[in-house]
Amino acid sequence: MDSKSLSRAIEKTEAISYTNTLKLLQSEKDLAQLRFFFIIVALLAITVLAVLIYRNKWLRKNRQVQLAKKDNQILLAEKLRAEDGLKHAQELLKTYIDIIKDKTTLIGQLELELVDFKKITLHTPELMTLTSNREKLMASTILTDIEWQQFRLLFEQVYPGFSYRLKVAYPELSPAEARFFLFN
Repeated sequence: MDSKSLSRAIEKTEAISYTNTLKLLQSEKDLAQLRFFFIIVALLAITVLAVLIYRNKWLRKNRQVQLAKKDNQILLAEKLRAEDGLKHAQELLKTYIDIIKDKTTLIGQLELELVDFKKITLHTPELMTLTSNREKLMASTILTDIEWQQFRLLFEQVYPGFSYRLKVAYPELSPAEARFFLFN
C-alpha cells in the first residue's frame, strides 16, 4: 500500500510538475506573443514617426521654395521699377543737356552773326537791335535755379555720387566749373 501511495504521490507530483511545465510553456508563449506585438507596435510607431518627419521636412522645403519664388518676384519687380526710373531719369537728363547745348549753340551763332554784322555796318538800327537782343540773351539765364536743382537730382540718379567724388577730388573747383563738368 505504501508503494501504491508512493507511486500515486509520485504520479501526482509528476502531474503537478507536468501541469506547471505546461503553464510555464504557456506563459513563455504568451510572453513571446507579447514581445512580438510590442515589436510590431514599435516598428509601426517608428514608421509613422519617420513618415511625419519626412512630411514636415517636405512641407518646410516647399514653403521655403515658395517664399524664395515670391522674394525673387518681388526683387524682379523692384529691379524693373528701378530700371524704369533710371531710364526715365536718363531720358530727362539727356533732354536737359540737349536744351542747354542748343541754347549754347544759339548764343554762339548770335555772337558770330553780331561780329559779322559789325564788320559790315557800324551803327545801323539792325545792329542796335541785334546788340540789344544779344545783351538780353547774355543777361538771361540758360538754366533757372529750379531747373538746375532738377538737373542735379536727375544727374545724381543716373550717376550716383559723381558730384561728391568731384568735390573730394578737386576741392578748389568753383560751382561754375562743377556745372561745366556735369554738362560735359
